[in-house]
Amino acid sequence: MVVNMSSMSDESQIHDADVASASMLYQRLSILKWLAIIVFLIVIGLYLAIFNGELTRDQDKWGQFGDFVGGVLNPIFSLMALIALLATFDLQVRELKLSAKELKNSADALAAQNATMERQNQEASFFNLLGVLAKVVDGLSYKESSLMGVVSSKSAIKYSGREAFHPLCNLWLMDLLRAHRRGDFDVDIAKEMLVEKYFDSIEFRLGHYFQVVLSLVRFVDRSNDKSYFSEIIAAHLTIYEMELIHYYCLLGLSDELRDLVEKYELIARLYAGKKVALK
Repeated sequence: MVVNMSSMSDESQIHDADVASASMLYQRLSILKWLAIIVFLIVIGLYLAIFNGELTRDQDKWGQFGDFVGGVLNPIFSLMALIALLATFDLQVRELKLSAKELKNSADALAAQNATMERQNQEASFFNLLGVLAKVVDGLSYKESSLMGVVSSKSAIKYSGREAFHPLCNLWLMDLLRAHRRGDFDVDIAKEMLVEKYFDSIEFRLGHYFQVVLSLVRFVDRSNDKSYFSEIIAAHLTIYEMELIHYYCLLGLSDELRDLVEKYELIARLYAGKKVALK
């Protein structure tokens, strides 16, 4: 997963700026509170200083004092209250935006984490299947005597693992090459001959191999990173494996595998990068 570091840095800077702005607005509200107290004290002080105010029991003077204080402070406090209300509303809006951003960032982080976990799970499953294919290949073993008709066990050559694909390929296609050299090559007859030869000599050796290859490519087709996984499969196939898969698909022994091999061009290297129809 590729992370855009520049985008993350810009979002972090914007978030820090919003937090700083909200903090500054809160400080201004605190200043406004102290300013109201100072104004109140100034008005009281001016009244006492100008009118030589003294404590009295005269209700009229207390009424005059109340009218003075109320007449002076009410407009000022009303204006401050309006400013504080607007500032509080702005602060709440900023906090809501910050909360929304935090929720979005949390959701994005969770989605990225889930995507990473899903990719890791897919990679683990893919390489497990690839390991199964490797075990199947390692389990291939037979002697050339059983292929070439050599009776003497002393002169027989034993092939194991990937080495087996070359003689198996020769075994399957030998009759086809001979017919082509004799000049009596017929496409329909050749296909029937290859299918019969497959079930007689190849299927019990490579049938499991083709099924695992199909399962592996089927998994790739359901994955989220088809290109990456298909390239790994193609890189693991030898030329002789590609040739065997080519004829296996060409003869219609698995239409699903044929379609997937064509879709992801798994044997394109066999034809020097040219896409060949397996139909």
